[in-house]
Amino acid sequence: MCGIAGVINFHRQPAQPPLLASMLAALTHRGPDQEGVYHQGHVSIGMRRLKIIALDNGAQPCYSNDGRYVLVFNGEIYNYRALRAELIAQGFRFDTESDAEVIVNLYQRDGEAFYQRLDGMFALAIYDRINDTLLLARDPAGKKPLFYALRDGVVSFSSELNSLLKDQSIPRRIDPVALDYYLRFRVVPGDRCIFQGISKVPAGGGVNFTLGQESRQHYWRVAYRPTEDDKPLEQWVDEIDEYLNQAIAKRLMAEVPIGTMLSGGLDSSLITAIACRQGRRELKTFAVGFNESAFSELDYSRRLAKDLGTEHHDYIITPQEAFDAAHGLVSHFGEPFAFPSSIASHFMYRLARQHVTVVLGGDGADELFGGYARYSLVANFPHLPAEHNLPRKVDLFNKTWQADAFPEFYQALLTDGAGGQLRQQLYSRQMALQLAEENSVAQVRSYSDKLTQRPDPLSAAMEYDFNHWMQEAQMVKVDIASMANSLEVRVPFLDKLVVGLGSSLPARFKLHAGKEKYLLHCLAKRYLPDYIVNRKKQELAVPLEQWMVSSMKTRIIDTLTSEQALSRGYFNPDRLRQFVREFDAGHSYALWTMYMLEKWHQQFVDNQES
Repeated sequence: MCGIAGVINFHRQPAQPPLLASMLAALTHRGPDQEGVYHQGHVSIGMRRLKIIALDNGAQPCYSNDGRYVLVFNGEIYNYRALRAELIAQGFRFDTESDAEVIVNLYQRDGEAFYQRLDGMFALAIYDRINDTLLLARDPAGKKPLFYALRDGVVSFSSELNSLLKDQSIPRRIDPVALDYYLRFRVVPGDRCIFQGISKVPAGGGVNFTLGQESRQHYWRVAYRPTEDDKPLEQWVDEIDEYLNQAIAKRLMAEVPIGTMLSGGLDSSLITAIACRQGRRELKTFAVGFNESAFSELDYSRRLAKDLGTEHHDYIITPQEAFDAAHGLVSHFGEPFAFPSSIASHFMYRLARQHVTVVLGGDGADELFGGYARYSLVANFPHLPAEHNLPRKVDLFNKTWQADAFPEFYQALLTDGAGGQLRQQLYSRQMALQLAEENSVAQVRSYSDKLTQRPDPLSAAMEYDFNHWMQEAQMVKVDIASMANSLEVRVPFLDKLVVGLGSSLPARFKLHAGKEKYLLHCLAKRYLPDYIVNRKKQELAVPLEQWMVSSMKTRIIDTLTSEQALSRGYFNPDRLRQFVREFDAGHSYALWTMYMLEKWHQQFVDNQES
């Protein structure tokens, strides 16, 4: 696991080694063990390395056998040994035992068809020294991030925005559409950046740069198409059992200590139990909790760890250290990000890093197998119960929904920051005009239009979540919070075979008799005790609303009503001041979203330390 960065001037102006050094220094937490660089003429690329495999001879950059291609790479390729053997049989030579050298030689042989052969998580850059071209690419599920900026024939790229912005030639102009999306969903969309002129390599895709011009391509897409065959439940359980076992076995391969996250929920418990069943001796497991019992699962994780025989470690998070950690994470996220669960993730990964270098996590299961409570509403849409039984932060406007309004309904269901009415109430005239000029309504419609691409609402919602919610929120959170602690997280549920099965699973095996993730519950009975299998789902969350009205309230009010915050131009100062001072508990998530925006603004626009 690493961080990569580079600058290429297609006008062939000399490279700037000091700039690359600064960009890589900002990525030290992603790769504290080693640095490697390539400087040649107008090209500077490099990486910071966290050693997981090929500890003694896995340095990068790597070069193809013919010397034409140079690669820097962040991630893990789980089938690299089989690919390496295949290439050796065809006459390729290897100087290292690393997966990086396999990738660059595979690219020499197959060109861009190399992508389909890779099984893993990655963000990579391949420079062609003959044709003077660059390829940037990311893994299918978007586990590893990659930002870039192209201006005046110069391309800069990096694993993190904070590193990319070491290039002072990149302007810091706020994208109002991205800002509006963030205030609504608490994350920035995957196809935009908070700064205009900066882009993200698409998940499952790549960007080619030739003569200073870019072109995009998609190599892999997830489409939810439930099969209509009458295959019995037991056969489905056997298949997911086989695929998940294979996925976990691949991800347990490492030359450094490895463990699992063990929250006490179904997904992480299932992964841990299978890892133990595979003979992983003295497996280390990790969990975090809170003094607020309603938000803590420590009793379950401790009990299961004892039953499974793992070496278990846990930690209780206090409000003050959670608040401090939220501020510290701002610089790592690079863009505004207001998911409080990232705080819990940070402490969980910090705890794990004290004992291991790699952990397995349970992310992705909800989006593939139907784990979110909202899916029950979706499956019955538009016939919703009179009482929606939804968190008060959800922006449903008490509407009566018609069948053709599903895209609007689901977008409303996902809104958990500042709802539409609140944003319109708070926005300044300047912000409203900017959004109108940018045609933000059409941009939002382009997202919701994707919810019409599947005939049944449940498939549409789950496909949308996989390609938006998971990649923009969950994967960003996992990558940033883990790499801030120099820890690699591997995700078995996002193995290609597991994704293929989940996206073809009939709805009756996702939701059944009020049970979410029904197929996984059936599988769990083979591995886990009843007190885990039958317990109610509890998401990784922090007691934000309780803390905000106690230990955090004064600081949030002071920050959002400061002259600095009121003068940003996004909000009407008088309306914002009134809204914040009222401090309505029903708007706690909106307040937190705006607070994190202000803390981000201080660091990335004002260049203030948190």
